Amino acid sequence: MRMYRLEAKGVTKRFDARPVFADLSFVVGTGECLAVSGPNGSGKSTLLKILAGLLEPSPGSVILAGDDGPIGGEALRRARSLVSPEIVFYEDFSPRENLEVLSRIAGLPADPARIDGAIGRAGLGDRGDDPVRTLSSGMKQRLKLALAFERRAPLLLLDEPTSFLDEDGVRIFEALLEDHLREGIAVLASNDPDELRHGSRHLRLGR
Repeated sequence: MRMYRLEAKGVTKRFDARPVFADLSFVVGTGECLAVSGPNGSGKSTLLKILAGLLEPSPGSVILAGDDGPIGGEALRRARSLVSPEIVFYEDFSPRENLEVLSRIAGLPADPARIDGAIGRAGLGDRGDDPVRTLSSGMKQRLKLALAFERRAPLLLLDEPTSFLDEDGVRIFEALLEDHLREGIAVLASNDPDELRHGSRHLRLGR
């Protein structure tokens, strides 16, 4: 099994002159889930965006490494997957079409078998060809999970991943996360105790 390591050193984030957090350092390895909590405005979502490569730290560094050393370039983009409230789907496309298009945008092959498997595991098998605009908020959250887990990226970033999910949806998420942690790393941002209990390690922001 390939081993991965996520290392953050002195990560600080400021927007203009306003500090969000400062000097965060941690190391997370394969099989571990880092649970990040903190009050509103403490920077939980901002930290996930930095780990996803969507924002730059100011200053600090983030390294994702495998057995052969740090991962960079296009391989690094494919090695990270994010579940976020800010993800927006094409409303007139079906779940299947969304996963196909978003896979290609991410530089991944749109493998029909892999996509069908992800839709099925997310509990959307009977809605895979319906327009996304006809799905409930909970079903759209399941589609976000399908999108993230379908990519099989070693680093999974989860921002309030069970929002809008019913009990069946939460069980689906838990099974997907357990499967992911056999070979990958997860960072989960939330203030929900039921979500935070999945963390094997914890980081509190805004103390």
